[in-house]
Amino acid sequence: MFPRLSLCLLSVFSCIAMSAPAQTLLKTNLSNRCIFYPQGQEEELYAFPGEAPEIQQLVTEILQRGGDLEQNFTLIQANVENVSAVLDGQNRYILWNQDFWENATPLMRLTSFTHEIGHHVNEHHFTEQFRELEEREADIFTGFVLGMKNIPPRNISMELDTTVFATSGYDRMQALLQGYVKAAKTLEIASLAFENDPSWVAFQKADFPFPPPECYQLAEISPGSFSGAKTLADVGKKISQAFGQLGYPYRFMSVPEGFAVVTQLEQYLEDGSIQPQSLTRWQELPQAESFSLSLSYLKSLVFPRKAHLRVFAVLVTQRSYPSKQERISKDDAKAWISRGVNRLPKTIAEKPFSNSYSVDVLVYEFEVPETTFVPWQHCPCHLTAREHLRKTGLDAWLR
Repeated sequence: MFPRLSLCLLSVFSCIAMSAPAQTLLKTNLSNRCIFYPQGQEEELYAFPGEAPEIQQLVTEILQRGGDLEQNFTLIQANVENVSAVLDGQNRYILWNQDFWENATPLMRLTSFTHEIGHHVNEHHFTEQFRELEEREADIFTGFVLGMKNIPPRNISMELDTTVFATSGYDRMQALLQGYVKAAKTLEIASLAFENDPSWVAFQKADFPFPPPECYQLAEISPGSFSGAKTLADVGKKISQAFGQLGYPYRFMSVPEGFAVVTQLEQYLEDGSIQPQSLTRWQELPQAESFSLSLSYLKSLVFPRKAHLRVFAVLVTQRSYPSKQERISKDDAKAWISRGVNRLPKTIAEKPFSNSYSVDVLVYEFEVPETTFVPWQHCPCHLTAREHLRKTGLDAWLR
């Protein structure tokens, strides 16, 4: 974000930079990216050589303030608009513009780099269907870092371009303030136990309701499925890989004496199979039918369609638990993933795994009828947890 910098200056910089003999054409795939302050993408991007210690210094500070995180991306100076996070296959990049760096204020520099770094440390994929979720997470990370640096929230609205907040499609300032709240709580307990594990605080705040709300189907995973696991990190890795292989976005949440892994709310076929159409899979309403006189359309007039929705929650804990005598709403279950964290804190990850832990897969089902669009929870559930696991293929990964 740098409203004080004119497009004219950017154009002049681009012309000068592209005439420099040391530049090289940047062949990075830019299909999956985020631009903090978009002003029109360049037709061709060029990379410029040379070290930038001041950039690396800022990046190092952001990662430290964010929880002593590892840098999982490469910095590249390029003729981008300002700062951009890019995912090209397995490779992650932060592209930055020298002209922006020289003309932006310190807060603009900090905020733009922090937001884009937030995408990478949360391992985002920059796909359209998860754009809002990923943008929120990057904003929460930004607010957390700004809070850890004791920069007042009012400074953001005073200095940065408010049009970006207005056109984001959600309350961006509220997301930033969530990060500030996390930072404030982190600072409050900095002198307590686990002070050497900053991610512990965020994990504790991402608490899964425990005991879990009623009306779920449960499948116990045999301890033998994790025979090679020595720590809870090993268990979490196997569970997350199982979901990742089948395209499920997931996050970690805390439960007493363990952790939970929750998935994004998903629309599935009535028999429990994964929805073959990727966009419909993550929608909450029944798939729209064309008005052609097809058999499926005529059937829909007599038998209105329904959207079958589900959320998986895997609980890994030493604690026994009953069902809480209350139900969970579709919106509350949907919100679990946005409250979760992308990795286990080392305080949990390093704990040894043993047969004293149970690993349970909970499935919550919801239905949205075409007639009313009012969601309701299946109770009892339409399918067993084992049927869900078998139809999705998760049973093969969790053996």
